[in-house]
Amino acid sequence: MRQTAEGRVISGGHFSGSDPTDDPQGLAAELFGRVKAMFRTERDGVPLPPLELDFYTIGYRPDPKDGHPILGDSGRPGLTLAVMHSGEGPGTRPFFSGTV
Repeated sequence: MRQTAEGRVISGGHFSGSDPTDDPQGLAAELFGRVKAMFRTERDGVPLPPLELDFYTIGYRPDPKDGHPILGDSGRPGLTLAVMHSGEGPGTRPFFSGTV
């Protein structure tokens, strides 16, 4: 979970190589419930405005089943692939972009 410069709170789930869901709205509601549970509902006895779900997206992202990056030739001239999840760590992007 993180907050953007605009003030939005962004959170996500992980499906690591599996099908995310047949019920995207239910999954979004479940995740939003977990996010809301992390925030106060009042401050110094004064109720805070409730959090509102702005939007959700559910889909597939490049995350190999074994969790290891996929690097190498694509089979097309001039196209090399580097498939990994952004959570691989801040040190990996510069390394892989320089390597590939």
